[in-house]
Amino acid sequence: MNGINDRRRYYRINDTVLLRYGAITGGQTPAESTDLGAGILLGKSDRDLNDAIEHVAQRDPVIAQAMELLNRKISALATQLLAADELNGESYDKAQVNLSGCGIAFEARGTWLVGERLRIGILINSAREPVDLLGTIISIEDGESANESCRLRVDFDENEHSQDQIIQYVIQRQGALLSDSLKSRAN
Repeated sequence: MNGINDRRRYYRINDTVLLRYGAITGGQTPAESTDLGAGILLGKSDRDLNDAIEHVAQRDPVIAQAMELLNRKISALATQLLAADELNGESYDKAQVNLSGCGIAFEARGTWLVGERLRIGILINSAREPVDLLGTIISIEDGESANESCRLRVDFDENEHSQDQIIQYVIQRQGALLSDSLKSRAN
């Protein structure tokens, strides 16, 4: 990044976003965690496979039927896996965050460790697609009791495209918040 873009990374806002997060387990690679969302990948794969099945059906209807049955079976399994992900905290929840192009702070339940790796999905600007990022927990502020949430501070890994999306959002929100503040002072 050049000097101006590098400085823009540090602009911060407090905002409410739709957020999901989860620890990156030992068996996962960052590519598995940060590429396209599972639902998007499954939808694209399903369309591609249906096109291939139509092509095969013209030459061998029996093979096409077998492929269709396998596709249905895979789709059923994928639906169950996606539902299980939502049950394991992978659904998006409204969250108060402190957000910049280089990191995020938010309230989280559970036990976390400084240095732990996270994958984070943020829905901003009513976007249909999440901004997916990887990061490392750099600080944890514990709640008052064991049942309370803690505040995680996460430093994002370098990902120019995703960070640019966050930076653009932060700058737009800062402008909107400043405009609202000026309007309320005028009244």
